[in-house]
Amino acid sequence: MRDVATGLDHFRDAYTEAFRGYVTAAGEAGLERAYELGRTAVNGGLSMLEIAAIHHAALVSALEEAGPERAEQVAAAAAEFFIEGLSTFEMTQRGFHEAQRAAKLEQEHGARLQALADAALAISVALSPEEMLDVLATSAREIVGAASAEARLVLDGDWARSTAVSSPELAPEEPVGEMYELVAEHNRPVMLGRDGGGEGRLAAPLIGRTGENLGLVYLSGKSAGEFDESDLAILVQLAQTASAAIERMRLYEHEHEIAETLQRSLLPPHLPDIPGLEAAARFRPAGEGNQMGGDFYDVFQTPDDAWLVIIGDVCGKGAEAAAVTALARYTLRATALHESRPSRLLELLNEALLRHGPEQRFATVTCCRLDPDTGRLELASGGHPPPLIIRAGGRVEQFGTSGTLLGVVMNPDLADDSAELDQGDKVVFYTDGVTDAHAPERLVGPEELASALAPHWELDPAALAERLEELALGRSEEPPRDDIAILVLARGDGRAARAVTQRDEATEIRVRLQAGPDASFEGRRTLDSLGDVLGEPLFGALRLVVTELVTNSVKYGVVDPGDLIGLRVVVSPDRVRVEVSDPGPSFDPPRPSATAGGTSGWGLAIVDRLVDRWGVEREVEGKTVWLEVDRPE
Repeated sequence: MRDVATGLDHFRDAYTEAFRGYVTAAGEAGLERAYELGRTAVNGGLSMLEIAAIHHAALVSALEEAGPERAEQVAAAAAEFFIEGLSTFEMTQRGFHEAQRAAKLEQEHGARLQALADAALAISVALSPEEMLDVLATSAREIVGAASAEARLVLDGDWARSTAVSSPELAPEEPVGEMYELVAEHNRPVMLGRDGGGEGRLAAPLIGRTGENLGLVYLSGKSAGEFDESDLAILVQLAQTASAAIERMRLYEHEHEIAETLQRSLLPPHLPDIPGLEAAARFRPAGEGNQMGGDFYDVFQTPDDAWLVIIGDVCGKGAEAAAVTALARYTLRATALHESRPSRLLELLNEALLRHGPEQRFATVTCCRLDPDTGRLELASGGHPPPLIIRAGGRVEQFGTSGTLLGVVMNPDLADDSAELDQGDKVVFYTDGVTDAHAPERLVGPEELASALAPHWELDPAALAERLEELALGRSEEPPRDDIAILVLARGDGRAARAVTQRDEATEIRVRLQAGPDASFEGRRTLDSLGDVLGEPLFGALRLVVTELVTNSVKYGVVDPGDLIGLRVVVSPDRVRVEVSDPGPSFDPPRPSATAGGTSGWGLAIVDRLVDRWGVEREVEGKTVWLEVDRPE
């Protein structure tokens, strides 16, 4: 405290001395001294009130000495001196305010940059164009400070759009279309000021990789002031980020389509109809499905009327794995023309893999020969998980041994095992994606599979395959780390051969019905597994139209008593398609109507009323009546 007081005393003495000198003889030197004293006061931390008190004391003393005749002159000189001394304070204050303003601008700029970075990340990780547009519109409005925003994207010739407003009454108006024309003409941003009392507007184009226009992002009504070049730069940067995200989505979709097409080519489009057997298959690709996996299966008839069941897993993913998958599948189909023992088929496949397959690409394959008349199974496995046989009553057996994987050594250890399927027995083939779907955190062993399936031995093959997939995936929402392929065959009573294939979000059911009074009932029973999927009233309508079409085939499409009626049902995300085939004559499908008091024509009249589309296709032998019903979103 003493140092502060001493400093104030020194300043008072110096100020009083300089002040008295200036009011006695005014001059530039005196004002320079006042300025220096002001700097000293600022540097010493003195307040303006302290200087004013010192100045007041000095002024009173000077006025007393000068007398009335010089009072005005002394007062004027004192004012000049005091103002000059305080000028340092004013400059310091201005500098402080400028520094504050600069700091505020820098803070706002930093916040904008951070918001821009966050928006760019959110746009880049959006999973769909619609989600990306939502992020783009919301981010642009919030960062720039606009009243409303809209992002538009041209998708398949139509607009996808998203809006963001600060309040509901500020929804964008039709000038968006006008702004789009201005922006799209040269693919350049446009900024328009207030016009006739209207709001300012700002727009930037979304541009494709080859320079084509994809849409725009549009802002209107800035909440404070006018849109400026800084706002335009931010909007352009957001639009460029969104354009890059759109191109990534398009590229991913293209790769996904290629992968799906190639994957489909490596799997049978549907399971064949095997007399006396029911069959079901489920295939679940790993991850996002934009890369080909190595799991495959096949079912086909051999020259001696037996059936060959193949399931396998090629090491790795991608194009090389797909090449090995194709080599394995078609090698087995070709060699099955002149070889019957499963172990011999795998030996020949092993030679082909060593001779023609890429290096370090091996495969595990199970090959099973099936006689549907006797139920006899002959199986050889090259390193693949052995299948499970589920006996009537719930007993589960592991069938066969794993053997040596293929494509590694010249003479693999391969053996033929045999078993018999009785009425109601089922055999379950699967790839290691079932046991290792979420490895290493969770593994499912053969014993756990057997214990889980035993209580469900009465389920049909489609439901059993679905139960096995649910067991593999558990409750995890994460996609499996490996492909999952499941194939289930059941020996039935011979009345209807049924096959169910589930792949790519679509389920296909194929069944061969014995023409007769039970055909309609068997057709309806085939649809039972679709009840929960379709829900009412679609499921009820589907059962009705299948009943009518199968009944019509029994009445008018059967040529010989032993004829079979084919029923095919495909359930995809957007529609249901039904096909009923018979050997009877074709007909033109004018829209039918039941005659008054008549008993014919009601079937097709009901079909016509309940479906969205239907028609008749002529086949080489017979005809197929088809119908489609659109599923509600």
